Amino acid sequence: MRFAALGNPTYVDINRRLLAAANARTPLVAVHRGQNAGSVVENTAKAVRAAIVSGADIVEIDVIESTDGDFFTFHNGYEEAYFGLDRDILTLSTSELEELQFDLYVSAEAEKYGLERLSLILSSFPETILNIDRSWDYWDRLLPYMDEFECADRVLLKSPVSEEWLGKLASHPVKYPYMPIVKTMQDVELALNWPDINLVAVEIVAASTDCALASPSFVEQLHERNLLVQLNALNLPNRVPLFLGWDDEVSVLDEPEKGWGRLVDHGADIIQTDWPMLLRHFLASRK
Repeated sequence: MRFAALGNPTYVDINRRLLAAANARTPLVAVHRGQNAGSVVENTAKAVRAAIVSGADIVEIDVIESTDGDFFTFHNGYEEAYFGLDRDILTLSTSELEELQFDLYVSAEAEKYGLERLSLILSSFPETILNIDRSWDYWDRLLPYMDEFECADRVLLKSPVSEEWLGKLASHPVKYPYMPIVKTMQDVELALNWPDINLVAVEIVAASTDCALASPSFVEQLHERNLLVQLNALNLPNRVPLFLGWDDEVSVLDEPEKGWGRLVDHGADIIQTDWPMLLRHFLASRK
């Protein structure tokens, strides 16, 4: 499907890069936390670069804020796994965060490898569309901070749907492209009808076919509104299906048509994956 515009035509200049990507090839491949493998750790500049060379059209990263108000890239909740840290990383100062090292990836002879600032990734990848996740609690401070990088045309924000976060987007003068994570029709109605936000895409979460959002007709309705649809092939640690079990695991270990193929046929404009190179190969072989 080709789009004449995304969302509200008022924001055509901001959305131009994402629109061009969506019309160049479908579905777009969004890589979850960058490509982490071997000695490359997720949510780092190395992971973003690895994702790009693995076929990413969009790279998703997670953002945290130090107690001093500085922004780093990390998914909180993984403190123990990466740092052996029995503490919420969100309670740490900038200096404490900068002391953390990915110990499993650093030997006495190796260069240090720790948390990275969001500024490094924003400045290092000026041609890459970044999907910034888990940042909504900081939007009061994060949005003005990102304004300094003039990156609105290459940043796609996402969040669960709430009046608080939609209000923050609406009140900010720079209209960053936005993708709500919807799980109910109430989520959909709230996001679609909220004024003064640059809604360009919708991420649908549906565990079973009983969910009204799992209907192909719902995807068609979103397309009629000039909105992209993101479907997840991810397998998170809790193993709850994000979209009908049509996921990376079944695609890699069984048959890609049972996972990625179904997402494509369902109308996905963006597929988020942990296996970008294999997904890109499958998409090329399916044409």
